[in-house]
Amino acid sequence: MLVLNRQKAPANFWRRLSVSDERFLFLDYDGTIAPFDADPSRAMPDPRIVARLQRLIDQTNTRVVFVTGRRARNLRRMIPLTPAPEIWGTQGLERLRPDGDYEQFPIRGEQLRRIALAKATLRAAQVRGWLEQKPGSLAVHWRGLPSRK
Repeated sequence: MLVLNRQKAPANFWRRLSVSDERFLFLDYDGTIAPFDADPSRAMPDPRIVARLQRLIDQTNTRVVFVTGRRARNLRRMIPLTPAPEIWGTQGLERLRPDGDYEQFPIRGEQLRRIALAKATLRAAQVRGWLEQKPGSLAVHWRGLPSRK
């Protein structure tokens, strides 16, 4: 978990933050509020972090937004915050608003062609890892694999 060091922040950052009318907190899920797990469906958020986020939502005017490689709707079920946070899923191709309004941004033919080329290149190189194709990207995961000696 990243903890901001007040000593290293610009001198007026905390003062300006405390009096701001609008605040945004952008978070990732895996490795930020939930530990990495070889099986992503088991990666549940740390209850202490969820409690702190809920206090932040309840007691301040901070807008909490998740930006993740996961599908937005799948992540919504894993984050027990009220009201539900905004989620930008699949690396920004999906937007799920707190009210449930959902949109997915289009992927152009050239983007799809380049993703297919990258996938073929990774397979030909026999990249050791779990290759996951997402709607607008590829991810190579090494977590859960035995270490190479």
